Amino acid sequence: MTQNVILNLKSPQAMQTDVAFTQGDYGEAKLTIAVKDNEQYITGDTGASISFLRADGNIVTGDLTGTKGMYAYTFKGNELEAAGKIVATVTIKYTGGRVSAAAFAFTVRYNPTYDRKIPAGPYITELEKIKEQAQTYVEYLSALIEQLQPDIGSTALTKADLINGYTQTVAGIKAFDAAAAKTLKELVDGKIDATKIVNNLLSTDASMVLSAALGPIIDQRLTDLLEKYNRLNGDALIIAYPIDINMDTAPGLSQNMIYFYQNHFYIGYSMTVSGKLYGAQLRFGHWLTRPEYRYNQGALWTDWAAL
Repeated sequence: MTQNVILNLKSPQAMQTDVAFTQGDYGEAKLTIAVKDNEQYITGDTGASISFLRADGNIVTGDLTGTKGMYAYTFKGNELEAAGKIVATVTIKYTGGRVSAAAFAFTVRYNPTYDRKIPAGPYITELEKIKEQAQTYVEYLSALIEQLQPDIGSTALTKADLINGYTQTVAGIKAFDAAAAKTLKELVDGKIDATKIVNNLLSTDASMVLSAALGPIIDQRLTDLLEKYNRLNGDALIIAYPIDINMDTAPGLSQNMIYFYQNHFYIGYSMTVSGKLYGAQLRFGHWLTRPEYRYNQGALWTDWAAL
C-alpha cells in the first residue's frame, strides 16, 4: 500500500494528514513524498532523509530515494512498531551544507495481533534467520538419532527406568534421573578442594582446613594437657598449710592460709602495706548459727561478727 504526501518548505509547522498505516506494516507499505518551495518543486538538492518520531517517544531514521522534490520511502519494520500518532520530518540536503525540512503527521492504527515485544529493527529478517538455524539443528539431531538408533534400540525409557540414588552398579539397565542432578551438584560443590587442606597448625588463612591426619595428634595433645591439669589441680589440693595456733592472739602473723583450728574452719588473707597489716578472715563452725568474719585495716583485728 502506497500513501502520497505533498509538503511545502514554507509551512511553519507539521502538516496534519489523513495518511494511516497499520501497526507492524513493512515491505509493501510505502510513502511517496513531493516537496515544494511555494508552488515550485525544489531543485538543486543532493539527497534527502526522513525521521519518524513514534508515539512511544523513540525516533527511527531512514534515507529517501529520489531527487528534485520527488521522493519515496519503503517501511522496513520498526518505524510502525508503536500505535498512535507519528510525526515524520523530511530533511533536504543541498550543496554547501544547507538543509531544509518539512514535517507531516500521520496515524499508526493499533493491531491487536501485533507482538510488540519483538525488538526494533528488521525483526522479520532476524526471525527468519532464527528459523533457518533451528531447522539446521533439527536436521542435525534427526540424523544423529537415526545414526544412534541401531545401538540404543527402539524401546523408549519410562519412569520406572529412572533412578534417583547412587547405588546402581550394573551398566545399561537404569538411567540417571535429572532430578538427582541437584543433589549431585550439591555434593560436588560441597567437596573440599585438596589445595585448601593443610597438614600443620601454623596456617592463619581462614579459608584453609586442617587435614584429618592431624586429628589424633590434636586429641593426644588435649589428653596430655588434661592429664597435666588434673595432676596440677590434685597437687594443689593436697598442699598442707601450717596451722597458726596463736591466730586469735597474734594478729601480726600471716593470715594467708586455709586451716582448721579449734573446731573452726578458717579462710583468710593478709598483706603489709607501708608497714601496716591489712587483712580479712572468714570462719565456719558447727556450733555457729551463721559464718563470722573479722578484718584488719592497718591497726588491730576487729572482734568476730556474724554475717
